[in-house]
Amino acid sequence: MPRISIRQHFRKLRSKSRNRGLICRRGVEAVEAALTLPLLLALVFPMLHLTHNWHTEKMLKIAAFEAVKVLGHRDGTLERAQSTFAEYATAFGIEGAELELDPSFLSGSIPTDSAFWVRGVAPQLQNRLPLPLNISLGSQLRSGQVFYRKEG
Repeated sequence: MPRISIRQHFRKLRSKSRNRGLICRRGVEAVEAALTLPLLLALVFPMLHLTHNWHTEKMLKIAAFEAVKVLGHRDGTLERAQSTFAEYATAFGIEGAELELDPSFLSGSIPTDSAFWVRGVAPQLQNRLPLPLNISLGSQLRSGQVFYRKEG
């Protein structure tokens, strides 16, 4: 029977402990991944919803800007402005969008060289991402007011 020196004996023990440490470490990494993955998803999904809502509001503002340019012309009518807004909103993939007008515009015709505003509004439920953990800051997505001056 061959004799093992003390040095060889400690080498064997060291290699066994290294392998045992790797196996134990793999289990720790799996537990860490299982704990951090839900946290990561809980942060990513709301950020996706917020950026999608922000993008939709920006597209509504572009559509409202195109509609207000139609209203600002001397021969611009409300029907043409609403159809222009609807064309841009559907081209951007926004569903159920409506044009919100300045109350002074609804009371009658705006005199020339006076300012007015319009805004695009769309329901958030129809324009949200199909992801869990939805962040809902309101039931409507609203663009900023677009101001314009009626040409004389």
